[in-house]
Amino acid sequence: MRDLALYLANHDNNIYRRRLYMPKMKDQLPSDWEVLSSKAHTVSIHTGAMKDTDWPQMEFPKVKALVLYFIASEYCIPTFLHTMKNLKVLIIHNADGAKRSKLSGVAGFQELSQLKTLHLERLIVPEEWKGLGRDKTFNFPGLLEFNVSYCIDLEELPAGLCSSNSLKKLSVTHCHRLAKLPDEMDKLLSLKKITLFESPGLTALPSSICHLKKLKFLDISSCICLKVNKWRRCELKDTLQRVAKMSSLKRVICDKKNEQLFKSTSRTDLKVHTVVEQEGNLDWLYLKTLNGRN
Repeated sequence: MRDLALYLANHDNNIYRRRLYMPKMKDQLPSDWEVLSSKAHTVSIHTGAMKDTDWPQMEFPKVKALVLYFIASEYCIPTFLHTMKNLKVLIIHNADGAKRSKLSGVAGFQELSQLKTLHLERLIVPEEWKGLGRDKTFNFPGLLEFNVSYCIDLEELPAGLCSSNSLKKLSVTHCHRLAKLPDEMDKLLSLKKITLFESPGLTALPSSICHLKKLKFLDISSCICLKVNKWRRCELKDTLQRVAKMSSLKRVICDKKNEQLFKSTSRTDLKVHTVVEQEGNLDWLYLKTLNGRN
């Protein structure tokens, strides 16, 4: 997909290019972008570590999609983010598979009330985001998709996320310290898809999830503390049984121990896919080591 994007970018009109892509990592943005930035609709930036003083003074008034792709232990959000008044998609991807990155400059997110898709990967959760709804950083009323991956120190999702009543897709994967979801999940009236793959710290689901009348897809696979058995987790079992009976729900991905719970309903339109656990998987040990390093 990246090669295709680069191909399309290179075939844009050289004067009015709408796609600006950096094909490989550089220390700074291409010099010709100063002329092209005012026309760009899609921008993909590939760099190493960046400080606020490293970013040039550019304006991107027409940009709708921004990809920040980098390999660095520390990274500052571009200072020109506030010029992107039409930004709909923001992807922040730390490509270093061995270490997470510390973000700065996240106050610029307050300017992105029009954002539709937000994807964060391999980041250390910024202190500014740990207010969990007490600050305004997560004020995205029109957000449609929220994706978080490998942010292993994330303990809670921002409560302010529930004010995004347009949200359709929520994906939190490989976030090993995630302990709970917002209690007011029922405010997400448009939510259709929830993916919680490999969130071992998650011990319960809020009962409000049973009021999501548009929920079609639920993935709780590899969530080792969301497994129901006859000795414990009565409240969790009750919640999952109520979820299984939701007429809107069409597909579930879960572990073997929860399979029967979903299949025990009389519904014939609910598809249940079981994920087979891998014995001897040492991913948790690897991630624990990373967590110690970071």
